Amino acid sequence: MGESLTVRSFCLAIAAVAAAGAAASTASSGAESRGSFVVTLRGTIEQSASYKRERLQGECAYVVSGRWNNKLELHSQKPTKLVVTTRSGRLRFSPAAIVAVSGKLTTRGAVVAKAPGCETVASNCAQRTEKFRGGRTAITSRRRGVLILGRLRHRQLRPPCGTAESLGGVRADLDLAPSRITAASLFGATHPRIVVSGSYQSEEDLEPPEADRGTLVTRVSWSLDITRVSP
Repeated sequence: MGESLTVRSFCLAIAAVAAAGAAASTASSGAESRGSFVVTLRGTIEQSASYKRERLQGECAYVVSGRWNNKLELHSQKPTKLVVTTRSGRLRFSPAAIVAVSGKLTTRGAVVAKAPGCETVASNCAQRTEKFRGGRTAITSRRRGVLILGRLRHRQLRPPCGTAESLGGVRADLDLAPSRITAASLFGATHPRIVVSGSYQSEEDLEPPEADRGTLVTRVSWSLDITRVSP
């Protein structure tokens, strides 16, 4: 589509509530470890755009200016229980999903078309908030030391105005922000609880044919609270 994408920042972070103990070496060895955990998720997915587009209508040379913002805030309605197995430092989750995710989606935006000597046309999308329940996201570790959440199922950021639907090449979702996790942090910690987090931010320049000029900003952040429990 000709757009240029600049990644402003990309953060892979893991914050452990307590440092790993001496058992960490066992967790990273070839021996298999297995444990039960409860996890709770909290995060924010946000995307905003501002753009200009020229449009000729009869004798009127309109300049169309648009802007919109979507912000989805999500959290676990209740903890999800997972069984985690590790061999040679690789992690496998069962079930491979975090369920019972709820939250709210807030959208707002406006489009204004102006031309000298012609009528101004405006379309305002009043801010609205939609709550949701029953969402879910996959949790996987396809590569050693890397944790990935999947796209939030049954819920996505939707532009409030039809003119914004085709803008940009980045679809905002949780899978944009992988994080770091190790077998040692789960099975070798002296404290049963750790917190894993991921974040992503990018700024994309919008270009023809989508817009004559403009910017699309995407931000994703999440944290996962993981606590070891008795089977």
